[in-house]
Amino acid sequence: PRAALPSQPLTTLMLRNVPSRYTKLELAQELGRGEAWNFLYLPGVCGSKANHSFAFLNFTTPEGAAMFMAKWHKKRLSHYSSQKPLNICYASAQGLQANLDVVSRRRKGGRCEAEWCFCRPILFETLSV
Repeated sequence: PRAALPSQPLTTLMLRNVPSRYTKLELAQELGRGEAWNFLYLPGVCGSKANHSFAFLNFTTPEGAAMFMAKWHKKRLSHYSSQKPLNICYASAQGLQANLDVVSRRRKGGRCEAEWCFCRPILFETLSV
């Protein structure tokens, strides 16, 4: 994947080596919300309940993304006898809107329309205090 431009805030991470049996809800529960992410996308394999073994997380701040990477990079997830540790890097699409655009383009491709609920990303509103 193409690296993000240095002038962009780096808020979106790609997580590789997610065990293929994880669901988006299981992954969200294990990762927790302490690092303030607002978007989780775990692409699913059409015709099955498996995922593609990678996910995207967008954080509300670059610091949140960096803290998450420091905490989880090379760590193993706890379910499904995960053999490989997570390999985390910055994603090529950065920011919430850019990621929503990517997901929207993938959905408009017409594949897996019947399974869209399984493949849909998890979004959390960012609350202002």
